[in-house]
Amino acid sequence: MKRGVVMIMTLALVLLLSLVVLRSTTTTENYLSKMNDAMFNVQFNRTFLDMTDMIKTTTSQIKSADMFAILLKMPIVISDDKSGLGGVLRLNSGAGKININNLLNKDENSTINQTLYEVFESLLRDYQVSDSRFFMSLVLDLIDEDKEQRSYGSELAHVEGASVWDGGITNKKAFEKILNAYMKNTSDFRIYKVPWDKIIRFNGEKIDYNYLNSTIKAILERDYGINTLRSDELIKSDEDLMLSNAQKSILSDLHVQYYVPVLDCNFNFSYLNNNMSIDFVYDLEKRRISNIETIF
Repeated sequence: MKRGVVMIMTLALVLLLSLVVLRSTTTTENYLSKMNDAMFNVQFNRTFLDMTDMIKTTTSQIKSADMFAILLKMPIVISDDKSGLGGVLRLNSGAGKININNLLNKDENSTINQTLYEVFESLLRDYQVSDSRFFMSLVLDLIDEDKEQRSYGSELAHVEGASVWDGGITNKKAFEKILNAYMKNTSDFRIYKVPWDKIIRFNGEKIDYNYLNSTIKAILERDYGINTLRSDELIKSDEDLMLSNAQKSILSDLHVQYYVPVLDCNFNFSYLNNNMSIDFVYDLEKRRISNIETIF
């Protein structure tokens, strides 16, 4: 029954996207011969705003891990041959990666999340990064709000001045400063071999176990004995994994849950000979869009 409901919702999503295309093209169809970059941006902005309103409407009834999983199963493709406008909307879980800012607990003293710290150290060892202590100091010193150095040269605010602000790693550009600083100080290129884009994110606290990156799952199985073999069934509780109390504590430290309704969305938009891709995060519970990033 739930599967049928979500399939109907998905079809509605496709239909509404098609209507978005038709509606948003009517205002520019008569000007195609004069189209330029500015017109493309106007068209894209209108389509994007209409599409995000539609996503909010059509996902409002998703309330369970099963329904959420079905929603993710297919890309949504729309096109309008008459205007030359088209797009593909891809939906993935937005909680399958680790928020690197969670390395510091949100307590009075901003203590280190020791379990998460150990997971990252294990990851760095797997990729033979030579000075994991210095790298982790760089990360922690950018997350915390003080100017004290955990290792010599690890406080980037000292090195780069006002161009780097403490208090969190908010985006990929800020994280790349850490990678580059580590490389500059150690000449260890292996830090770039770590698949960071697949493992970390910079927002959100909770991790959805069902979509957790396979590299991190492998570490959990090897280092903590947590059976992470993926079955066809969704994991919905600690009991499904037959965890010991110690293993439950490990997953709790990592902020793991079994249903986190957050979407990682990618919309690839094309209009005549122009293309644009936009990534954004949508929180179904808060009905909020964040972390918008465009790629031309």
